[in-house]
Amino acid sequence: MRRVSLLMRFAAVSITLMALVGVLLAHVLSGMIQRRALESATDAAVLATVVGIQPLISDAELRSQIPTATTERLDKAVRSSSGAKQIARIKIWNRSSRVLYTLDPHTDAVPQSSTPSPELAEALEGKVEAEVISSSAESANAGLVKQYGTLLEVYVPIRHAGDAEPSGVFEIYLPYAPTAASIRADTLKAYGVLGLGLLVLWLGLFRTVATASRQLRRQSAHNAYQALHDALTGLPNRLLLHDRITQALRASDRDLRPMALLLMDLDRFKEVNDTLGHRHGDTLILQVGERLRATARAADTVARLGGDEFAVLLPDVDGEAGAMIAAERMLEALRAPFDVAGLQLGVEASFGVALYPSAAADADVLLQHADIAMYVAKRSHAGIALYDRADDHHSTERLQ
Repeated sequence: MRRVSLLMRFAAVSITLMALVGVLLAHVLSGMIQRRALESATDAAVLATVVGIQPLISDAELRSQIPTATTERLDKAVRSSSGAKQIARIKIWNRSSRVLYTLDPHTDAVPQSSTPSPELAEALEGKVEAEVISSSAESANAGLVKQYGTLLEVYVPIRHAGDAEPSGVFEIYLPYAPTAASIRADTLKAYGVLGLGLLVLWLGLFRTVATASRQLRRQSAHNAYQALHDALTGLPNRLLLHDRITQALRASDRDLRPMALLLMDLDRFKEVNDTLGHRHGDTLILQVGERLRATARAADTVARLGGDEFAVLLPDVDGEAGAMIAAERMLEALRAPFDVAGLQLGVEASFGVALYPSAAADADVLLQHADIAMYVAKRSHAGIALYDRADDHHSTERLQ
């Protein structure tokens, strides 16, 4: 569960970070799209000035007064242009910041009053300036804003060949709605592509992490299994057997039912290894483990402690008689010949039997007593021996 929660935590943290990155990128993209749209509209105004307006008016006329003939040509050029519907108003300023010409192509009324803006001074210096006018615009443009909504106001310097500085400024008002719509469409498209890209990236990362997590879980489960099981037979090892014994001791105390532990090893197994080799010795060990497991009950635990030594935990037996019957049944199962490398091998085994609570107080002592009984069975060639305190010479005093 802990690893699953870590994966879910990664999913939550990563998707949050992706969302933050997406918001940041969306903000940057939105700004870039807006700037590009404004630049495009401004470039269109510059092109209209250079191609459509500037050739119709001379430098001398800009410095003095635009005559009626020129005014009529300008009116006709503006009203008949393909982009007339996209123009809200135009103005032409001279260097004295005076309006020489103004026209609203959508009405015959020609507005005459104009208030110079700060951008005009920049345009007179030769710079193209643009400003977005909203509903909070100055009163001079309030009526125009009311009619068209938000406007894009562009100031384009008028410079004739040979002039060191602009001789006038062409001011054009364009409805901002088409530009805003283009910005919204491009922004939504960019958001969609960005969102899809981030989603694909997140799914790829999540899949990679999930795959790695599954591999780690499998490896962890494999390592845990290897730590508790014998590599050759797959049976529980000494560590897992000790844990099972501890659990069986608690159950025995709770239910007041005896339990038993059988320890077994093969007689003269070294001769098999030396004669046939360790590979065939392993084959014999595998077959012994399979027979013990087939003979044991479902509740019993068959473990390999190492080499040719096995243990069988009987968590619930009918006293000494029940433990001895179980040991005899397993000894009988091992008497049938084993097929190893085409040879029929007869195997002899020795079983040591220790009971709880009569013969031991804990798992370690129970293992020790079963081991003592097993060696008694091996020395006496009896096949099976029940632990007897009189046979136990493994005391602390004897060690000292």
